[in-house]
Amino acid sequence: MSENAANPHFFMIVHTFAMQALLFSGEISDPSTGKSEINTDMARLHVSFLEALEEKTRGNLDDTERKMLDNALHESRMACVRAMNKTDKPGDEGATGQQPPSEPETPPEAAPVPPADNQ
Repeated sequence: MSENAANPHFFMIVHTFAMQALLFSGEISDPSTGKSEINTDMARLHVSFLEALEEKTRGNLDDTERKMLDNALHESRMACVRAMNKTDKPGDEGATGQQPPSEPETPPEAAPVPPADNQ
């Protein structure tokens, strides 16, 4: 491996976390189902993995590796923001096609409480 070539293992780690962030942001379809679904908690988790990798490798990456990580972080963060915007809109069904559960309009009536038996 030459001095200027990015470490293939580092590339695969970055690529794996970035693809998972895109998958959970609904940007790409799940290969097993063919459907795009949004799970912002999981998307943010994978972005945080990339952020931890950035923090722990600061000053130890060559230009190619640093640019690759910077680009992966940027794309993953933007995908996460787009996913959060989709799921925060009232009435938006998001990528899953399911309406978020709504609160009941009126609370169910409480059953009457029988009077205490004073004996």
